Amino acid sequence: MKTNVKQHNNSIDMFRLIAAIMVVQVHTDVFANLNEPLRYFFINIFPRVAVPFFFVVSGYFYIGKLMAGKKPFFHYIANILSVYILWSAIYIAFFYVRNVMIKGRQLEKFINNRLKNFFIYGTAGHLWYIPALIIAVLVVTIFYKLHLIKLLAIASLALYVLGVLSCSYYKIGIQIPQLQPLLENENLLWIRRHWFMGLPLFTMGYFLNILKPKIEKMKKKTSSILLLVAIEVFLIEVVIIMLLEIWQSWTLTFGLYFLTAALMIFLLKHPAPKYAKTGYYCRCAANFTYYSHYMTVAIIELIQGEANVNHVYLLGMVLAVGIFGGLFIGLLNFKWLNKLVG
Repeated sequence: MKTNVKQHNNSIDMFRLIAAIMVVQVHTDVFANLNEPLRYFFINIFPRVAVPFFFVVSGYFYIGKLMAGKKPFFHYIANILSVYILWSAIYIAFFYVRNVMIKGRQLEKFINNRLKNFFIYGTAGHLWYIPALIIAVLVVTIFYKLHLIKLLAIASLALYVLGVLSCSYYKIGIQIPQLQPLLENENLLWIRRHWFMGLPLFTMGYFLNILKPKIEKMKKKTSSILLLVAIEVFLIEVVIIMLLEIWQSWTLTFGLYFLTAALMIFLLKHPAPKYAKTGYYCRCAANFTYYSHYMTVAIIELIQGEANVNHVYLLGMVLAVGIFGGLFIGLLNFKWLNKLVG
């Protein structure tokens, strides 16, 4: 969720909050046991643009700095790691209390799992994003230093296609003999997240930076039309996949790639320069909501019992904690506390 730039596009920062809310929708399973079609749309379809958006934003600004001749690597990695270590410490402490002290699980097994998760899968279910982001930054930086960033960007398209074949077009992908070992691999989820999603969408920033002169000349109306067309294409593809019943998950689709690019172009064309303060507070609220929501959900389910939780209530409570917590930290603006909002 971090971009590490001094000048922020306020529209991008405001959409961060929308994207964070989408992530919470998924993890609270809003509308469960109420309206199945509505639930399906708000869990499996509508929010899928959120995490790709975070990767593309990070890639756009980071690669933009590389292409401008700057050397952002060490500062960028240091900031990402400081946020990750802080939130990891918070989550490990929470999981220790819940899993070891309350549920009585073995301490040795707990330590082994947490160490493995910290370096590979992410300390908590949603924090996989940060190791994936670190991998993307490392790979892009190496290829840029080797003057192979263009080749990497093109190769990333192939990785994204593999990602699509591993989820929304799974029944087609599994019929390809060369892909069967990959799609049946027990680590497919990790591979998909880090290599088929994180890296390709992060490197989309290269294409957006290459197109930057054309985007600047583009009319705002054109960017709006482009976004509407991308949404329509995305939804049409979803309907076709559903009718053909070829999907295993909705994590990646071809239309999602173009939708994320069109969304980014739209936001770049509508930077909302007069809303700097709004952008700042939305960024704080979005980051704190994203980082904290997994624990808030777990605490509420622990208190009320997972089977007894009203999912609409759960969504409201998690968003209230995340948004108001982020706004409070943003208002305080203490250097040591700001790490909680990335």
